[in-house]
Amino acid sequence: MRRYDDFQRADTVAKAQLQAGGDAGATSWSRTQVLRDRRFQLLIPIFLFIPFVFTGLVFNQSVIAAERGFSAELMAYGLSAYGLVRVVFLLFGGDLIDRLGPGTLLRFALIPAVAGLLLLLFVPYGWVVPVFFGLFGASAGTDAVMMPALWAERYGPRYLGSIKSTVRLFVVVSSAAAPIVFSYGLRWGVEGWLGVLVGYGLLCFGLAWLEYSGVMTRRDKV
Repeated sequence: MRRYDDFQRADTVAKAQLQAGGDAGATSWSRTQVLRDRRFQLLIPIFLFIPFVFTGLVFNQSVIAAERGFSAELMAYGLSAYGLVRVVFLLFGGDLIDRLGPGTLLRFALIPAVAGLLLLLFVPYGWVVPVFFGLFGASAGTDAVMMPALWAERYGPRYLGSIKSTVRLFVVVSSAAAPIVFSYGLRWGVEGWLGVLVGYGLLCFGLAWLEYSGVMTRRDKV
């Protein structure tokens, strides 16, 4: 028996748009077109923030722990807090995205992570470790469910697979580079490097607002 699941197919969505009098090509962007889009270029530092920063911190956690006087057990508790909070936001972040929309949520998703970095920078006490990792997990869980929805909203369903694979390539490269970059950055000292990461997070806030408002960007296909 034939399965009536055509509604899940991108080409079916495009046909429906055409039948409704819309322009299917205007809502589905190819990978080349997405890479040339200025709004996507603004998003690149934002979706690389979580994997780059988290990978770099985890690979260099012994350096941070030694300079701050944190024990290995405390860092392990922090990683457990990260995993637990991330799972919670993976489970319930989708409801938030459905209510607010991925574009709206994009402007606020990194607030917990940057707040955690600020705590880690300015608070020298051990309790800050699980709090930092928990806050980072909140942003990471939200980011994981928000970004696929954002690509679909911004660029349509037809070429979503190739767009997501390209984004994943960027993420893998940034994660691979993070331990090396952090090893050099931490030579400035933990405080100095954490300050740089906070600055990176604040830059991402600005880029998210620019992308959302469309200032200095165009959605024209090239």
